[in-house]
Amino acid sequence: MALSRKQRITELQAVEARLVARCQSLQVIGKARVDYLRETHPGWLVVGGFASGFIAERLLAAGAGSSLVSTLLVRGFRLWPLLSRRAAVMAKESATT
Repeated sequence: MALSRKQRITELQAVEARLVARCQSLQVIGKARVDYLRETHPGWLVVGGFASGFIAERLLAAGAGSSLVSTLLVRGFRLWPLLSRRAAVMAKESATT
């Protein structure tokens, strides 16, 4: 069953509206993440990056070839969602003010 031209245009406009809303949402979340990182003391960022890199290197060196290492590499370290939840809360707070 073929859609008429008017139906396709309407459907395309609806999809485009969802895309615009999603882009705006991503911009707000991205800005909140950047603001969160700017508020964090640079020392914490450096120390945290060093510590996580050191731990990851030790895990890889200790478990080279093991299934645990493969699982960690495939799934990745899930630290960013912890920050994204905080960023989402901050975005909601800034949107209400």
